[in-house]
Amino acid sequence: MSDSFIEALVSRQGASAETARRCAELVASSTPEVQEAAAKWVETGRYPTQPEIAGQSAATLGVRLRPTQVFSALVALATDAAGALHILDGYGRQAPTTALAEGSLPLEAQGHEND
Repeated sequence: MSDSFIEALVSRQGASAETARRCAELVASSTPEVQEAAAKWVETGRYPTQPEIAGQSAATLGVRLRPTQVFSALVALATDAAGALHILDGYGRQAPTTALAEGSLPLEAQGHEND
């Protein structure tokens, strides 16, 4: 993933450089569709509606999650949709930061437990 993705995570979310780097590595290891969604977010500043994986997209996830969580969730959905949905659905409409911080999904929520 590009340096511009890391810079966007730091400037738009306030993520640490390390958290942004780990998220970028995760996205870079994912599908081309997830990578393209991240690139569109960097370019436009808006979460794209595609890809939609198991009824979720960056746009739907972005309503309740921070950017590092949005893109990590897309990676998790692309890898194990049922497992990722179980975690996301288990927290209803509240952002699942506790489970994410505990590593139930590879979402970088450390330092943002109360966000």
